Amino acid sequence: MWRSGKIMNARHALMAFTGIVALCGSATVQAAAAKPAAKPAAKAPTPAPAPVIAPEIKTALDRMGNALRALRVYEVKADVTIEDVLVTGQKLQSSMALTIDVKYPDRLYMDANAAHKHRMIYYDGKQITVYGPKTGYYASVAAPPTTRETITVLHDKYGFETPLADLFTWGTPTFPVERIKSAMSAGTDIINGKTCEHYAFRQEGADWQLWIDKEGPGLPCKLLITDTEDPAHPQTTSVMTWNTSIALEDSR
Repeated sequence: MWRSGKIMNARHALMAFTGIVALCGSATVQAAAAKPAAKPAAKAPTPAPAPVIAPEIKTALDRMGNALRALRVYEVKADVTIEDVLVTGQKLQSSMALTIDVKYPDRLYMDANAAHKHRMIYYDGKQITVYGPKTGYYASVAAPPTTRETITVLHDKYGFETPLADLFTWGTPTFPVERIKSAMSAGTDIINGKTCEHYAFRQEGADWQLWIDKEGPGLPCKLLITDTEDPAHPQTTSVMTWNTSIALEDSR
């Protein structure tokens, strides 16, 4: 429901196209057989297609991915705004306060608190527990030995969308850069008092915008995802605040 993994989980990759060769009729083929084959005219070399992602945008994405992958212990808090669409087509927004504590490679604590739903997630390298404080219910399952693998299992096996799941795949081979159909730079913006570079991307099933801290190591400041598979195009926006000097206890 969080739509946070929409970038990673858009349903269709870019389509490849193949050419079609037209065949001549049999009479024409027979007539041509009686004559020496004409030497085909030399074809002009086909220019290389322009890259979907301009080099400077790819550099910015790589910089952000490297910054994320370099973090070993951190906390990120996000103010998340989610749009839901009524059967009438009217949109309603709701808010969620999200806290994610990570200690790589095998510790994760997540608190996603909204008025209608509150979920807490604990991962200790052996099992993951999802707890609902408002209902008192919880569920625990065995988990892989790393956070990144666990996020993937939650989605693929249990259909659970982890909030801001893309944070765990940016800068890794599993992030599907090839699905991006277009990318553009939209200048700079101010997010939480920081100057951030603004980029916009399109892929099958989703448009997304990304703001990357310009002055610091290159961590993401804001992420906005538009679900283009829904005719109403609902959006999910996450504004992030990072603490990379926090000390986290394994027992949390």
